[in-house]
Amino acid sequence: MADQNMSEAEEMYVITLAKLVERGVQGPVPVAQLAEELAVLPVSANQMVHKLEELGILDYVPYKGVALQPEGQRLANRTLRRRRLWELFLVDRLGLPFEEADALACRMEHITSSGVTERLASFLGNPLRSPRGLPIPPAEEEKSQALEEPLSQAEVGRAYEVYAIKDQILREFLETNDIAEGTAVRLLARSGHGDVLLDVEGAHLNLAGETAAQVFVRERI
Repeated sequence: MADQNMSEAEEMYVITLAKLVERGVQGPVPVAQLAEELAVLPVSANQMVHKLEELGILDYVPYKGVALQPEGQRLANRTLRRRRLWELFLVDRLGLPFEEADALACRMEHITSSGVTERLASFLGNPLRSPRGLPIPPAEEEKSQALEEPLSQAEVGRAYEVYAIKDQILREFLETNDIAEGTAVRLLARSGHGDVLLDVEGAHLNLAGETAAQVFVRERI
């Protein structure tokens, strides 16, 4: 699993994939696009993708691309939190131009401990946005307050974030309906059999109870 044993190169693949998704790239990200973003050869990207898949960090869909597993998203959030806190400190407190601050923050994100990260966040007043207005992911302790539960048992009227989709075929089906791990959904209704009606960015989607039972969500906090 991803943790302190991750190399800087491995972390860069994870955070780059997360940033592409954040920018609106839909579905599995093509490996060629990931390689281009990282300025590496496609063959090198393929080798790293398969390595990260074995570690349970990425999910590789042949002929389509890659997506972050929940463990990969956790690592990406942690790294983005470090980078964007450092960006804010370097821009707002030291007055550095953003380009210079971003380059320094990219180096600092790999060597900053979680303890230092949270002290930096406290010093900055626990900000929610980077200098460019991008979200700063919350601390892991804060996110852990939201418990994972199957969508079939979620509470009607509440907003959730898809945390994990347990079945690969189901994951591919839901992606065609713009639902993937990390997607924000609102539960509009649920039948006695667990069938659910969802609001996904203004569009409505019905899921059978046995399908909803394989989609795990966390309440958005």
